[in-house]
Amino acid sequence: VEAGFTSMLGSADAAQAKIKEIQEFAKNSPFDFKESAKGAQRLLAMGFAADQLLPTMKAVGNAVAAAGGGTEEFNGVLTALGQIQSKGKVFA
Repeated sequence: VEAGFTSMLGSADAAQAKIKEIQEFAKNSPFDFKESAKGAQRLLAMGFAADQLLPTMKAVGNAVAAAGGGTEEFNGVLTALGQIQSKGKVFA
């Protein structure tokens, strides 16, 4: 996990800081660290800025949990948002 974040964020320090943030997110959400980290990496790869990750994941996590969804739905929404970000528009 750390190697992927180091590559995407450009430094080991930035990667470690982001991993700590994701660990805290996972502790306070119904989504585990592994899936949360994958979701964050997916968002980074699709063009989200590092400072957008946690606010986006928190908003998605809250909405998915409120609707009774689980990890599959969480990942699905993150993937859709990443695709929108990378393409710049919504497709059906």
